[in-house]
Amino acid sequence: MIRRRELIRAFERLEDGTLGLLVGTLVLVAIAQIVMRNFFSVSLLWAEPLIRHLVLWSGFVGAILATREGKHIKIEFLSSFLGQRARRLVSMLTNCASVIICFTLFVTAVRFVADEKQYGLKGVFDIPLWLLQLIFPVTFGVLALRFFVHLVTHLRAIPQEGTD
Repeated sequence: MIRRRELIRAFERLEDGTLGLLVGTLVLVAIAQIVMRNFFSVSLLWAEPLIRHLVLWSGFVGAILATREGKHIKIEFLSSFLGQRARRLVSMLTNCASVIICFTLFVTAVRFVADEKQYGLKGVFDIPLWLLQLIFPVTFGVLALRFFVHLVTHLRAIPQEGTD
C-alpha cells in the first residue's frame, strides 16, 4: 500500500513540476520576445509558435491537475437539492459519463496524432508536429483514468453506506 501511495505522490510531483516548467518557460519566452521587440526591434521567429504550444500544454496539464484536485468544471446546481445518496448517484453518473467522453476523446486524439505523424509536418525548432500534439491523447487518457478512479471509489463506498 505504501508503494502505491509513493508512486501516486511521485506522479503528482511530476505533474506539478511539468506545469511549473511549462508556465515558467512560457513567461520567460514571452518576456524575452517583448523585450527584444520593444528595445531592439528584433523578433524571435520561434517565440510565437513556441508560446502557442506552451499555452496549449499548460492548459492541458492544468486540466489534469484540476481534475486531480477535484476542481474541474462541475455543474452542481442539482446536487444542492439532493440527499447524500442521490448526490453520490449523480456523482457516479457524471463520473461514468466523463470516463466515456474522455476515453472517446483519447481514442480520437490517438488517431489524430497518428495522422499527423503520417503527414510529417514540422513544428517549432523543427520538432515533428505530432510530438507537440501528444498532449491531447496524454491528457484525455489521464482524465479518463482519473474519472474512472473516482467512479470506482464511489462504487466501493456503496457497501459501507449500508452498514452505517
